[in-house]
Amino acid sequence: MPFKSIRFVRYTLSSIATFFVLASAAVAGPPLICHPFDIGNAKSLPWISHDWNLTGAENYDTHDLSGDTLAILNSSQVPLIHMETLRRATLYARKDPVVAKQLLLQLVTRAKSAEASSSPDAFALFDAAYLTEAFETNDHAYICNALDTAARAKGMGDISKATGLSRESLYKTFKETARPEFETVRKVMGSLGVKLVAEPIEEKGKVA
Repeated sequence: MPFKSIRFVRYTLSSIATFFVLASAAVAGPPLICHPFDIGNAKSLPWISHDWNLTGAENYDTHDLSGDTLAILNSSQVPLIHMETLRRATLYARKDPVVAKQLLLQLVTRAKSAEASSSPDAFALFDAAYLTEAFETNDHAYICNALDTAARAKGMGDISKATGLSRESLYKTFKETARPEFETVRKVMGSLGVKLVAEPIEEKGKVA
């Protein structure tokens, strides 16, 4: 597999995992979605709340989420609009995991096409990679939840066959209160097509 593809798979799978984590844990107020971005009257997904979260009174049909989100992202060149639209999409996706998966698969497909193009669309890559920041929170519960939801998205049956671990064991492994062994984490990540990479920790306040 070419280096570009490996690099892409690594960050897009992180994006998928993170998106599902946010979609399932939005009530707790994860950093990337609990702070709305001010986009004025710019076109985005419908929003009636005066807070960061949904009010519960929305009548938006989430079956339109993928098409509406992609249409907005494709028509805008403003980063804040992309970020706010993805934030709202994450909250709406909480209502329907199938819709959430569909949207993420479309974002990944869009980003893959952009990367393969002779004139890559930077926003397509940005949209797919934006949510990876949440995966770097070093929050144990978030990381376990991310691996769990990414595994569920691919299919626990496939993960079980690839890792040699039972489905029951996998379901228990990445509960927020679990403490999975390193070898288990390594096997699951390998089955998802990603690997752990050691990188130096940047010192806060350090000027490049």
